[in-house]
Amino acid sequence: MGNQAEILTALKAAVDGVANIGKTYSRQRYVADWANYLTLFKATIGGTDQIRGWMLMPDEANAIVGERDQFSGILRTYNVLIVGFLGLDDSADTEGTLAALCEGVIDAIDALSAPSGVTGAVGFGCGPCTVKSFQVRQFGSVLCNYAEISVPVQVTKAI
Repeated sequence: MGNQAEILTALKAAVDGVANIGKTYSRQRYVADWANYLTLFKATIGGTDQIRGWMLMPDEANAIVGERDQFSGILRTYNVLIVGFLGLDDSADTEGTLAALCEGVIDAIDALSAPSGVTGAVGFGCGPCTVKSFQVRQFGSVLCNYAEISVPVQVTKAI
Protein backbone atom coordinates (compact mmCIF):
# COMPACT_ATOMS: atom_id res chain seq x y z
CA MET A 1 0.00 0.00 0.00
CA GLY A 2 1.35 3.45 -0.86
CA ASN A 3 1.56 6.41 1.49
CA GLN A 4 -1.50 8.09 -0.02
CA ALA A 5 -3.76 5.11 0.74
CA GLU A 6 -2.22 4.75 4.21
CA ILE A 7 -2.82 8.43 4.96
CA LEU A 8 -6.43 8.27 3.76
CA THR A 9 -6.98 5.22 5.99
CA ALA A 10 -5.49 7.02 9.02
CA LEU A 11 -7.55 10.16 8.41
CA LYS A 12 -10.72 8.10 7.93
CA ALA A 13 -10.12 6.43 11.30
CA ALA A 14 -9.91 9.90 12.90
CA VAL A 15 -13.12 11.02 11.16
CA ASP A 16 -14.87 7.79 12.20
CA GLY A 17 -14.19 8.74 15.83
CA VAL A 18 -16.43 11.83 15.62
CA ALA A 19 -19.82 11.21 17.25
CA ASN A 20 -22.77 10.85 14.85
CA ILE A 21 -20.54 11.34 11.81
CA GLY A 22 -22.61 9.11 9.49
CA LYS A 23 -21.13 7.00 6.71
CA THR A 24 -17.46 7.52 5.86
CA TYR A 25 -15.35 6.38 2.93
CA SER A 26 -11.64 6.74 2.18
CA ARG A 27 -12.37 7.34 -1.49
CA GLN A 28 -14.90 9.04 -3.69
CA ARG A 29 -18.05 6.97 -4.20
CA TYR A 30 -20.27 6.90 -7.30
CA VAL A 31 -23.75 5.46 -7.68
CA ALA A 32 -26.25 5.39 -10.51
CA ASP A 33 -29.40 4.23 -8.77
CA TRP A 34 -31.41 5.22 -5.72
CA ALA A 35 -31.14 1.89 -3.87
CA ASN A 36 -27.32 1.97 -3.98
CA TYR A 37 -27.32 5.67 -3.08
CA LEU A 38 -29.30 4.93 0.07
CA THR A 39 -27.08 1.95 0.92
CA LEU A 40 -23.98 4.14 0.71
CA PHE A 41 -25.20 7.41 2.21
CA LYS A 42 -28.28 6.91 4.41
CA ALA A 43 -27.52 7.01 8.13
CA THR A 44 -29.87 6.74 11.07
CA ILE A 45 -28.94 9.28 13.76
CA GLY A 46 -31.13 9.66 16.83
CA GLY A 47 -33.84 7.57 15.20
CA THR A 48 -33.98 9.79 12.10
CA ASP A 49 -33.01 8.49 8.66
CA GLN A 50 -31.04 11.06 6.68
CA ILE A 51 -28.37 11.44 4.04
CA ARG A 52 -25.16 11.98 6.05
CA GLY A 53 -21.72 11.06 4.84
CA TRP A 54 -18.08 11.91 4.35
CA MET A 55 -15.61 11.01 1.60
CA LEU A 56 -11.85 11.44 1.87
CA MET A 57 -9.89 11.71 -1.36
CA PRO A 58 -6.80 13.29 -2.87
CA ASP A 59 -7.42 16.98 -3.56
CA GLU A 60 -7.65 17.55 -7.30
CA ALA A 61 -5.22 20.48 -7.18
CA ASN A 62 -1.72 19.37 -6.21
CA ALA A 63 -2.64 15.96 -4.80
CA ILE A 64 1.01 15.23 -3.94
CA VAL A 65 3.73 17.87 -3.81
CA GLY A 66 7.33 16.78 -3.28
CA GLU A 67 10.48 18.66 -2.41
CA ARG A 68 13.88 17.94 -0.93
CA ASP A 69 14.36 18.97 2.66
CA GLN A 70 17.55 20.37 4.15
CA PHE A 71 18.57 17.05 5.72
CA SER A 72 18.77 15.00 2.50
CA GLY A 73 15.27 13.62 2.80
CA ILE A 74 12.15 14.03 0.76
CA LEU A 75 9.23 16.05 2.08
CA ARG A 76 5.94 15.10 0.51
CA THR A 77 2.74 16.99 1.12
CA TYR A 78 -0.36 14.91 0.48
CA ASN A 79 -3.28 17.30 0.01
CA VAL A 80 -6.46 15.55 1.10
CA LEU A 81 -10.02 16.76 0.53
CA ILE A 82 -12.71 15.71 2.99
CA VAL A 83 -16.21 16.19 1.63
CA GLY A 84 -19.13 16.14 4.05
CA PHE A 85 -22.84 16.32 3.29
CA LEU A 86 -26.04 16.25 5.27
CA GLY A 87 -29.57 16.15 3.86
CA LEU A 88 -31.00 19.66 4.28
CA ASP A 89 -33.78 20.09 6.83
CA ASP A 90 -34.23 23.75 7.78
CA SER A 91 -36.48 22.95 10.73
CA ALA A 92 -33.74 20.74 12.21
CA ASP A 93 -30.92 23.27 11.54
CA THR A 94 -28.86 20.85 9.51
CA GLU A 95 -26.57 23.74 8.60
CA GLY A 96 -25.62 24.10 12.27
CA THR A 97 -25.27 20.34 12.61
CA LEU A 98 -22.89 20.14 9.65
CA ALA A 99 -20.88 23.09 10.99
CA ALA A 100 -20.51 21.27 14.32
CA LEU A 101 -19.51 18.06 12.53
CA CYS A 102 -16.87 20.00 10.55
CA GLU A 103 -15.45 21.31 13.84
CA GLY A 104 -15.42 17.75 15.19
CA VAL A 105 -13.58 16.49 12.11
CA ILE A 106 -11.02 19.30 12.35
CA ASP A 107 -10.50 18.64 16.08
CA ALA A 108 -10.02 14.91 15.42
CA ILE A 109 -7.45 15.58 12.71
CA ASP A 110 -5.65 18.22 14.81
CA ALA A 111 -5.29 15.57 17.53
CA LEU A 112 -3.90 12.99 15.10
CA SER A 113 -0.34 12.02 15.81
CA ALA A 114 1.83 10.12 13.39
CA PRO A 115 -0.27 7.18 12.28
CA SER A 116 1.30 3.79 12.36
CA GLY A 117 1.63 2.18 8.99
CA VAL A 118 2.84 5.13 6.90
CA THR A 119 5.60 3.26 5.12
CA GLY A 120 9.06 4.80 5.26
CA ALA A 121 8.03 7.93 7.15
CA VAL A 122 10.62 9.42 9.48
CA GLY A 123 8.50 12.51 10.15
CA PHE A 124 4.82 13.32 9.98
CA GLY A 125 2.69 16.45 10.27
CA CYS A 126 -1.00 16.94 9.70
CA GLY A 127 -2.93 20.15 9.15
CA PRO A 128 -3.89 22.79 9.78
CA CYS A 129 -7.25 22.10 8.22
CA THR A 130 -9.17 24.65 6.16
CA VAL A 131 -12.89 24.64 5.42
CA LYS A 132 -12.74 25.49 1.71
CA SER A 133 -16.44 25.41 1.01
CA PHE A 134 -19.64 25.43 3.08
CA GLN A 135 -22.83 25.68 1.07
CA VAL A 136 -26.12 24.16 -0.01
CA ARG A 137 -25.96 21.94 -3.09
CA GLN A 138 -27.37 18.79 -4.58
CA PHE A 139 -25.67 15.55 -3.68
CA GLY A 140 -27.20 12.99 -5.98
CA SER A 141 -30.82 14.06 -6.18
CA VAL A 142 -30.96 15.28 -2.56
CA LEU A 143 -30.55 18.91 -1.51
CA CYS A 144 -27.82 18.89 1.15
CA ASN A 145 -25.70 21.09 3.34
CA TYR A 146 -22.23 20.49 1.91
CA ALA A 147 -18.70 21.15 3.18
CA GLU A 148 -15.16 20.67 1.90
CA ILE A 149 -12.25 20.51 4.33
CA SER A 150 -8.70 20.54 2.99
CA VAL A 151 -5.99 18.79 4.98
CA PRO A 152 -2.30 18.99 4.12
CA VAL A 153 -0.37 15.98 5.42
CA GLN A 154 3.40 16.25 5.40
CA VAL A 155 5.53 13.12 5.38
CA THR A 156 9.32 13.19 5.52
CA LYS A 157 11.08 10.16 4.04
CA ALA A 158 14.75 9.32 4.28
CA ILE A 159 16.56 8.76 1.01
